[in-house]
Amino acid sequence: MVPELRSLTTTASDDRAVPDDPTDCRVSVTAVIGPRGSPGEELFRFSVVTPIYLTHASDLPRWGRGMLIVDEFSWSTVERMVHRLLARFEAESWQQVAALLCKELEWEFDGYEPSK
Repeated sequence: MVPELRSLTTTASDDRAVPDDPTDCRVSVTAVIGPRGSPGEELFRFSVVTPIYLTHASDLPRWGRGMLIVDEFSWSTVERMVHRLLARFEAESWQQVAALLCKELEWEFDGYEPSK
């Protein structure tokens, strides 16, 4: 099973907007990812941040999971990096792929356990 990027979105009113200062920013992104050639998709979230932003961020210290660090924000860089990440994770089942992706991204079902 190979993961496929279906879309990238943000909470901004213009999903493809670039921050006023692309070298000093944090952008929350949702990646819709599903199995290549099959129906179904799930949400994986992450933040794109720059080193300058990190020098004055109020949420430090913190762990790095769910964070893509770039010198300067651009959608082409974000897409390229997500495609590179997805290319690293192929497994027998979608559940295994999602568990691997969850090591880098915040999966909508991370820690979910069905009620009994």
